Amino acid sequence: MSFDFAGSLADANSGGTLTPAAACPQASGTPCNSSANFRSDINGSFWQWSSTANVGGGLRLTTAAPVGATYTMSIKFSFSSVSQSPTGYSKILDYLNRTSDDGFYFQSGKLLFYPGGSKSVTTYAPNTVMDLVTVRQSTGGRAGTFTVYAVGPDKKLTKIFVYNDTTGGSLPAASGAGSMPAQEGVPGPGAAGASPGSSTCGSS
Repeated sequence: MSFDFAGSLADANSGGTLTPAAACPQASGTPCNSSANFRSDINGSFWQWSSTANVGGGLRLTTAAPVGATYTMSIKFSFSSVSQSPTGYSKILDYLNRTSDDGFYFQSGKLLFYPGGSKSVTTYAPNTVMDLVTVRQSTGGRAGTFTVYAVGPDKKLTKIFVYNDTTGGSLPAASGAGSMPAQEGVPGPGAAGASPGSSTCGSS
């Protein structure tokens, strides 16, 4: 799959589908987007959204075939808030269709995979363009490691952290023939009453 966000959410390789959350307002607890548009700047083309819902909004990815227990994902994004919920969490990627708090987050500006203890040393400011590669490596059954790398200006990778996933929280939930990491940008644990936010998803 490859998405360049150059005026379209289409996959250049026809392996997946991106579906935006419904327009706000929606029923309580339902992700929604209050605005969404395509833009570009010196960092490339991107799709920008904002949400007035306390559970956020964003995009849903559906794949044409199962992702499997070992996969690599390149993601480029920025968040207007890196500490969105009362406990400081802003969810970047959810893999379990919003049935669990497990997922890839900012917490008070640091990257981590909840509920693990490993997190980035660097604290990232709001609106920082994050160019990352995530590698999920199976170690047997549902267990595996989830490793996050930063992509440098020279395209070299620098390891940020490794999460030992013993329960399968980084395995995308099955949905028909494919898999579906759910909404981006939703607040995380302790998110009741979280403030709304916005995010951009872009191409490298």
